[in-house]
Amino acid sequence: MVTIWTPDLSRYQGARYKALAEAISNDILSGVLSPDEKLPPQRRLADALGVTVGTVTRGYAEAERRGLVNAKVGSGTYIRSSGAQSMGDYLITDKPCGFTDLTVSLPVDVGQHSLLANTLQELHQQPELLSRLLGYHPEGGFSHHREIAAQWLSYDDFTPSADCLTLCNGGQQAIQLALMSVCQPGDTLLAEGVAYPGLKVLARQLKLKIIPLSFDSEGMLTESIDGLCRQYSPRLIYCTPTQHNPTNTRLSKARRESLVQAAQRNQLLIIEDEVSAVLAQQRDLPLAAMLPDQVFYISSCSKSMAGGLRVGFLVSPPAYHCKVSAALRASCWMAAPLMVEIACRWIKQGHADKLLNQQKKKLRERFLIAKTLLAGLEFHARADSFFVWLSLPDHWRALDFVRAVETQKIMITAAESFAVANYAAPQAVRICISAAENNEVLSKALLAIKTLALSTPDTELSLF
Repeated sequence: MVTIWTPDLSRYQGARYKALAEAISNDILSGVLSPDEKLPPQRRLADALGVTVGTVTRGYAEAERRGLVNAKVGSGTYIRSSGAQSMGDYLITDKPCGFTDLTVSLPVDVGQHSLLANTLQELHQQPELLSRLLGYHPEGGFSHHREIAAQWLSYDDFTPSADCLTLCNGGQQAIQLALMSVCQPGDTLLAEGVAYPGLKVLARQLKLKIIPLSFDSEGMLTESIDGLCRQYSPRLIYCTPTQHNPTNTRLSKARRESLVQAAQRNQLLIIEDEVSAVLAQQRDLPLAAMLPDQVFYISSCSKSMAGGLRVGFLVSPPAYHCKVSAALRASCWMAAPLMVEIACRWIKQGHADKLLNQQKKKLRERFLIAKTLLAGLEFHARADSFFVWLSLPDHWRALDFVRAVETQKIMITAAESFAVANYAAPQAVRICISAAENNEVLSKALLAIKTLALSTPDTELSLF
C-alpha cells in the first residue's frame, strides 16, 4: 500500500483547515514536500487525518491563497515550482501601492544616492580605469581590492588575511560559496532554529538537510552540538553570533567558547555570518579569530552602505580558499568589478565610515521610537539593530497577525518565515524599523501594530 503524505495537525492551534495550510508550508520549507509534487486527493487525505473533506478543501484553498500550491482542474493540487520556494516570498516582495513595507532590513536612507552620483562622476573622469573595470578580473578580486577589504573587516585582534579573502556578489553568495566548497548533496548542517531565510533557500537548492538548534537569550544552546554531531554527522554549522537575524540575540562569550570547543571536538566547520556585526556597539572577538582553520567569516556592504551595493567578503579557512575560488568561477566567474571598485573607494576615502556612523545615529533614533511606542508589549530591540523582534500576546498567532497588519497597509514578517526544518516557530514577528521611509511613517506603523496586538483578533474558526 502506498503511503501518502499525512501531516500531524496536532502540532498546530486554531482551525483545522488553517493547520493543514501551515503543515504544507512547514513541509515545503523543510524539504518534505518538493516542487511540483502532487498532494493527496482530498477525500483520501481527509480519511487519513480523520477530518471532513470540507476541511481538506478549505486547507488546500488556504494554501493556494498563500501561494504555496496550484490547483489544476481534473488533475489535483500540486506544490508550486516557485512562490513559497523562492527567496522573495519571505525576503523581498512587490510592495502594493500605499503600503508601508517593514519586511526588509535595509540601511536607512542617509543620502547614499548622492554619494554614488559623485563616485560615478569621479570614475567618468578615469576612462582607462573604467575600461579595465569592464574586463575580466581574477575570480577572487584584485589584490589591492582584497587588501582594502581586509583592512575594513579588521578590528581589535581580528586581522583577516587578504590572501584568504574572496570578493563576491553580496553576503548571500558568500554563504553559497562556503556551502559549495564544503558540502555534497545529502549532507547535513546545523543552524539556529530560526535563521536567515536565505540559508534555507540555498540548502534546498544544494540538496542539504538543516537540523535546528534551540536557543535562548544568550544565543544557541551549544551543549546540544555534540549529541547532534553523533546523530547526524553534520559538515558545518551556520550561525549569526553578533546580531542574530531575526531575534536580536547575541551569542555570549561563554557560548562562543563552547561553540569553538564543540567544533574542535567534532571537526565541525563554521559559517559565521557577521553581515550586521559592523553596526554593533559592542563586538566580541569573532569565531574566525578564535578558530581560523575551521571558520568561514562573512560580511558585506549591504547593511553598512547600501543594499544594492552587491559586494560581499568571505574569509575562508586557508585549506578551503582554493575550493571557494573554484565555486566562484563555477557560479559567476567573479564579483562585479564596478561594484567592488565603488565599495573600495568608499572605504578608502572614508565615506564608508561616515555612512556607518550615520546609520548608527539613525538606528538609535528609530530604536527609541520603537521602545516608546511599543511599550507594554514584549519585544527585543537594540539601538544598533535594523529590526524589532515582537513576541505576540497569547491571543494572536503570528501568521494571523501578519495578515491583520496587512489590512492596515503595513507589511511585516512572521517567525514562520525564519523557522528551520521542523522547528516550532514562536508566535512572534520581525519588524524592520530601518525600512520605513522616515520616522513619521515608522511611528504611524508602530502605533497601528501595537493597537492590533492589544486587540482581540477576528475569530474565523472552522467547525469542520
